[in-house]
Amino acid sequence: MKQLHWKQANWILASILVVQVALAAWLLVDNYTTGSATGRAPAQPLVANLTADDVSSVRIGDATGSVLLAKSDDGWSAPEADGYPVTAATVTKLISDVLAIDTGRMVADTPASQGRLRVAPNNYGRRIELDLANGAPVVVYLGSSPNANATHVRLDGQDAVYLTTGALAGEARSDLAGWIDTRYITASPDDVARVDLFNSSGRFALSKAADGTWRLDDQAIGETVDQAKANDLVSQLAGLQMVRPLGKQGKAEYGLEAPRATATLTLSGTQDMSQTITVDVGATNEAAGTYTVKSSASEYYVSAGKYAVQGLVEQTRAGLLAEGTP
Repeated sequence: MKQLHWKQANWILASILVVQVALAAWLLVDNYTTGSATGRAPAQPLVANLTADDVSSVRIGDATGSVLLAKSDDGWSAPEADGYPVTAATVTKLISDVLAIDTGRMVADTPASQGRLRVAPNNYGRRIELDLANGAPVVVYLGSSPNANATHVRLDGQDAVYLTTGALAGEARSDLAGWIDTRYITASPDDVARVDLFNSSGRFALSKAADGTWRLDDQAIGETVDQAKANDLVSQLAGLQMVRPLGKQGKAEYGLEAPRATATLTLSGTQDMSQTITVDVGATNEAAGTYTVKSSASEYYVSAGKYAVQGLVEQTRAGLLAEGTP
């Protein structure tokens, strides 16, 4: 009987110990995040006394380059591309996420740790500079990531390095393409009634027949247009994608005085039944894998990937015919 009492007592003591350890762990976590019982200051915003409305521009930089985004009465734009519009919601989300960083998880507080965690002025993953309508700029460094959902951060002028969660590092892109709508032409392929194309192979045109099929204007008896190829060409033009805007000013280096290809879309299904969009394809940048492109529907010159426009440069009349056509 005494042995049974001892076993019960030991079990009770072990249970109490488990509860005490769990309680201590909970208190430790609570104190770490709130500072309520140890004298540690509660978590505060890393960037204090600032709202998104205070920010007039944002510059994001990394080892590959930087991008500047500026706010005006018309919204957010890219000054370095002659004010090309950027997606305002994406910019404001980045600003909000930066301002949401708090000091709850400090991981280091010495200058020596900054390089190791990649939040040093000369060694960082991302550098985000918030310019203010009133006041000095605020600079936040994003550094290494211990896991896919966490990033080391540091406010310029402070030694402390904190850990923040979320996708902030992925949002802070240093290329303009990450902030714009890359659709350069937004016509519906269904509204295209005709395509005229001129390149080094010659000049030819496709027109949509009453039954919805495509025919060459000079189609001879016995010739058949490959409808899939024709539809691919139309879709490529109607939804032409760009890599980035270049600005509003034309330059000789763009090669558009003697375009490599010129395509004209004639649209139907609109109030203006004669609406046309002309696209000129100019010089190629072999290193970047792009062409310079200008559309009559936009005041901006843009850079477009080879995958988007090389088909216009190389398209032949014979290449639109179905296999077996003489």
